[in-house]
Amino acid sequence: LSGVALVIAVGQLPKLLGLPKDVALGRGLLSPELWSWTGICVGLVTIVSMAAAPRLTQRIPAAIIGLAAGIAAYFALALALADPGLLQLQGNALVIGPIQAAGSLLEATGTRAAAFLQVRPADAVMVFSSALTLSVLLSIDTLKTGVVLDALTRRRHEPNRELVAQGAANLAGFAA
Repeated sequence: LSGVALVIAVGQLPKLLGLPKDVALGRGLLSPELWSWTGICVGLVTIVSMAAAPRLTQRIPAAIIGLAAGIAAYFALALALADPGLLQLQGNALVIGPIQAAGSLLEATGTRAAAFLQVRPADAVMVFSSALTLSVLLSIDTLKTGVVLDALTRRRHEPNRELVAQGAANLAGFAA
């Protein structure tokens, strides 16, 4: 799981630094002139808020506190720097993707369901090895956790049942 966390962190690093999409991570790390200091400040406020959140309250998830703090930091910087470009969606390098909120929940669900019909075999092949690797790693982690719990509770769990339940939960999460 540490490897998975490392892959995710490295994948998010260009976004944290605000690097242009056509710049490789290695070159971007060595070129501070390409960094977006506003994005770095917002990212660091978000990270620190999430790390401090459990000490502040147990009722609100750390991710929600981090999100709220990041949004507040973004708008505070936009006002402090008096940069109207930060308050625009068009051409704003810190906006990661388009925000589309038109239509009803039923239309959005229908659109997502229709998108499944457009998945081509080449799309499935592209993600197959990553999905297989993650499933094996997470299955091993689940089994290791079960062994530790067996030792603590002095009982024996059913590993097949555990893995089937994990697979069913992943399918349900994917469908949602």
